[in-house]
Formats: sequence, structure tokens, C-alpha cells
Amino acid sequence: VMNAMQRDSSLKYGMVTMCIGTGMGAAGIFERV
Repeated sequence: VMNAMQRDSSLKYGMVTMCIGTGMGAAGIFERV
């Protein structure tokens, strides 16, 4: 996600999701400042 945001300067936000299993998960949102 960070590499894509560096390559394309028009991207302001990026999001990642992670599946841990057994119904758990995590997400992160990044903003270019």
C-alpha cells in the first residue's frame, strides 16, 4: 500500500485488511499528509 501511494501521488488514502482466522480480523487506513 505504501509503495502504491508513493508511485501515484494522486492517492490520498490507502487501506489494508488482514484475516486472522476464527472470525477475527484487522484493518488499517493510511492517509497521505
